Amino acid sequence: MIGFVLVSMSGGGGRVGVEREAIDLGGAMSLIEPIYMIADIPALILLYTLGARIPKSGAAVRWVWNAGRWLILTSVGIYLALFVLTRGINPETFGPATWASFALNVFVVTYVIGSRYLKELFGQFPAPETNPDP
Repeated sequence: MIGFVLVSMSGGGGRVGVEREAIDLGGAMSLIEPIYMIADIPALILLYTLGARIPKSGAAVRWVWNAGRWLILTSVGIYLALFVLTRGINPETFGPATWASFALNVFVVTYVIGSRYLKELFGQFPAPETNPDP
């Protein structure tokens, strides 16, 4: 839902109208385009799996949860690939919002790779239910 709100705001090409004037947002809105939602798919799959972490879940849900760190990294990788495909790699044209986005992505990748907490979190899953014999 939040993505749809942000996408609807991005139609102005990075400019938001205020009466008859426009305020330039330094390219921040150009980083929120519908094509970038493709990068959210792995994270959304992981979010669904978070809600399905119950003992009676099947092998697919367990596999997705165990691959959680890789799904987050895949999401970042897709975002960066889409960025390069849509905007190129000319650092001279990058504004502050683009550099902030890159810094955030570097932080996420560093945290996901180095975090002991995330490694343990994605390694845990409720034990499967066992049916007692009558």
